[in-house]
Amino acid sequence: MSRPLDMNATRLFLKKYVDLDIASVVCYHGGLSNVKVNDQILELSQGL
Repeated sequence: MSRPLDMNATRLFLKKYVDLDIASVVCYHGGLSNVKVNDQILELSQGL
């Protein structure tokens, strides 16, 4: 049984990474994200 995702906790977690200069991220599903990573993190932290 999976637990519901706490969206507020998720936003707070992502905001910790907004000011870092991140070149790439390995995603949970195994994919690699390396295009505008900081912009993507910012968008996710604001719009989840």
